[in-house]
Amino acid sequence: MKYLKSDVKEWDDNCFIYLSGCNTGAYDHVIEIPPQGPIAQRLANAMLFDSPKRGGGIYHHHLIVYGSRGFLSGTHFQGNTATTVDYTDSNGHHYHSYDTAQEVKRDHKDPNACYFPFKNGTW
Repeated sequence: MKYLKSDVKEWDDNCFIYLSGCNTGAYDHVIEIPPQGPIAQRLANAMLFDSPKRGGGIYHHHLIVYGSRGFLSGTHFQGNTATTVDYTDSNGHHYHSYDTAQEVKRDHKDPNACYFPFKNGTW
């Protein structure tokens, strides 16, 4: 089924975006030169909320971008996410942990436990 923008009658004032890549919410000072922060934070900052306050952005909705806390398995949609701080692929290559990475087991009760949230402003 194909949806067009004109088919959307209402838009909720709150929008949630879940990035499904590994370490999208984590930060590593070794590979961040110059340091700009996690990808999820950069995306949220790129769509600043249209606030009446000085320096407000042009995006008219509250937005939270969720970035993974480490190497991610599963999806938020399926409710089967888990994160690890280190990862070794099938060829034996070991990937180091990011500075802010956190281990979250698959049996967690919070659906957002594997993600760091980033708002598009100070609302």
